[in-house]
Formats: sequence, C-alpha cells, structure tokens
Amino acid sequence: MPKVHLDAGHGGSDPGAVGNGLVEKELTLILATKVLNILAPYCTVYMSRSGDDTVSIDSRCSYADEVGTDIMVSLHINASGNGNARGIGIWHSIYSQPGAGGNKLANCIMNHIIVDGFTNYGIHTRKGSNGDYYGVIREPKATSIIVEHGFIDNAHDAALLSQPKVLDHLAMGDALGILDFFGITYKSPVIVNPIPAPTPAPNGIWRVQVGAFEKEAGAEAYIKRLDAAGFHGAFKKFVTT
Repeated sequence: MPKVHLDAGHGGSDPGAVGNGLVEKELTLILATKVLNILAPYCTVYMSRSGDDTVSIDSRCSYADEVGTDIMVSLHINASGNGNARGIGIWHSIYSQPGAGGNKLANCIMNHIIVDGFTNYGIHTRKGSNGDYYGVIREPKATSIIVEHGFIDNAHDAALLSQPKVLDHLAMGDALGILDFFGITYKSPVIVNPIPAPTPAPNGIWRVQVGAFEKEAGAEAYIKRLDAAGFHGAFKKFVTT
C-alpha cells in the first residue's frame, strides 16, 4: 500500500488563521480525519496529530521521514488579511517538474477539490533563501504539498467552510486526488438498507413468517441474521403429511 502522511496544520497553542467565527486548527483536523477515513482501505495513512496538539514543523517533517511516507499533504486554511481573496490554492516544491512529483500531486487534487462554489486560486510555488520557502515542503524527503482550503477571512469561503457537508466534499476531493496520484480507483461503499420493522396492529401484533427451511440448521442461521438486524426471531417446527 502507498504511504500517505496527512499533516493537519497548526494545533495546540498555534490556532493558525482565525476569522468569521472559524479557527484554522480545528478545520484542518476535521479535514485530515475525514481524508484518513476515506483513504484507509487503500493506503497506509499517518497523521501529524490526531488531537489538539502542538507539533513543530521539524517534528512533522521528521515523522514523515521516520515512517518512510511516499507523500505528505499538509492541510491548511488560508487568510489574506483583508478578506478579499478567496478560493482553493495548492503549493508544491520549486523543484517539481510539470506532471511529476509535487506538481502532479497538486494537479490531481485540484482536479477534484473545486466544489460547492469554491474558486480555483491556482497552483503555486514559493522560493525562499534556502530553496523552498515552506518547511513542510522543503524538509521532508517525500513529495510534499500544501493545500489551502479557501480563505477563512473571506465571508464567502467562511460560509462554505461552516457547513459539514462542504467539509465532506473537500475531504473527498483531497482523497480522490491522492488516489489518482497513485493510480488507484476509488470504489464507493455499498450501503445496505435495513429491513423496516413491521408496524404493530392497534390491538395486538401481527406475526410474519420470513422463511421456511427443510433443515433446523438453516432456520437457526436465519434467526441469527434477524437478531443481528435488530428483529426478534423464533422458529417452530411444522409437521406436514
């Protein structure tokens, strides 16, 4: 299985960006946890933090190296300072070549994550004095990117980020992009609808037969299925002539 390191940005004493009643560190952990649950059947997933913990940039990056992850995706919410900017942006290494490494991963995610009225803020790089500007991109050995899920100080983006269903869609976009990067096809889970319980009659109950079996073992097995579904079951032997 591919190894994926999900880095929920900020945490603990570092709240990250704050705006419109939202806190970045809370949103990034929600997103990371949702992405983890989607990816679990397909990848070995590691998390920088699973709670409201203070984790340094060095610790995040060294952990990624320690577990030998293939990619590191750092999840964030952006802020412009004036509330005017909006949209989803992704940053990758200045050394990534088009269609490879971080550039490929960024494009794979961007292809899925523009949902629910978010705009595309673009795919970017940023050069610092010692190579890549951002430590979470510069330091890990693995391919690493930063995904900024909208601007927390923009009223439009914040209204979207306040909705649980939108966070579900963003997490799915992240996960589908990661799976695309590895060439893995996502399969929607099969949802089995439970059998509805019969409505009791006003002055008593109706008994419903749900099966007939030649052998007692078959009847017992079916009773267990009914019990597991939340229905009381019993069987009675009938002698036919």
